[in-house]
Amino acid sequence: MAKETSVVQLGLNFPADAQVMTKAFNRNDPDTYNKSTALTVYDKGGNGYLATVYYSKTQNASQADPNNKWQTNVYVGETLVAASLQQSTDTQGQPMYVNKYGDLKPESEVADLLTNSKTAKFSLNDLKDLRTSVAAMVTGGNAPGLSSLGGIDFTNLTKNDLKDLFSIDIDGSGTPVSIGLEHLAGLKNGQDNLVLNGVQIAKELTNVINRKLGDERLFNFKAQQSFQLTSSLGDGTLTQSRTIQLDDNNMTYEQASCMPVAVQTMHNALVGAGRLKKAESVLIQGASSGVGLLGMFMTLPMMQGPFTRLMACD
Repeated sequence: MAKETSVVQLGLNFPADAQVMTKAFNRNDPDTYNKSTALTVYDKGGNGYLATVYYSKTQNASQADPNNKWQTNVYVGETLVAASLQQSTDTQGQPMYVNKYGDLKPESEVADLLTNSKTAKFSLNDLKDLRTSVAAMVTGGNAPGLSSLGGIDFTNLTKNDLKDLFSIDIDGSGTPVSIGLEHLAGLKNGQDNLVLNGVQIAKELTNVINRKLGDERLFNFKAQQSFQLTSSLGDGTLTQSRTIQLDDNNMTYEQASCMPVAVQTMHNALVGAGRLKKAESVLIQGASSGVGLLGMFMTLPMMQGPFTRLMACD
């Protein structure tokens, strides 16, 4: 029974002193590649085709990058085989995966968790548009009077004293972000005045920068964001339409992203699928959870007039 070719394994030894090819590749021009290899591959019907692999050296090893680099062009007959990503393997040929901690592990160590916790590592080097990473630069001046020994008493300082201490503009955006320590104004350390040294103040400023520019940045939905929820029967009959208003100015990315889903989930459970009506009872389990709390707030307006009984438990 004929068997098509699925894997080709080649053992190659390239000459280290080969010249770098500067002309665009042309299989009909031997001056555009250094070496070539020919072999026969087969389709499902057992028909053979001549496959030719052309190797062009694109980079010599250097102190900055101690690797010679080669570009391959593969033809089956007269057809160019398009390049594609290849999964990285270790020295034993095992596929490599990236775990949730960013560590590279062979398949034998992560096979039990490949379904949802590991990511296959792929490598692609097209040798085009190479860019050197540029380190970030910070410009500014010294803050006199701050050190790890001395300190500043924040107890008698006002918010106006501590706001707009400096600003940060990323990549010249033209919209700098103001950084201040207003949250420390008038605070005390128990019965004592709040005195912070330079190191402690730097930590507070770092926290403020993370909240305003980093992953800790908070959303402000105060009287701004609303979305519509509707419930309907299987025949398309509209049973309820309600506008949900977010009214929070201190919401994280995680909270903001899950809020619409949580509201829709509970709204559908109570109104869409549950068809809750006045004078009926509802039991909300896990009432202290985010979705459970939403269920309680959605049920409260229906408890006016003929009573709807609300029972909640954890």
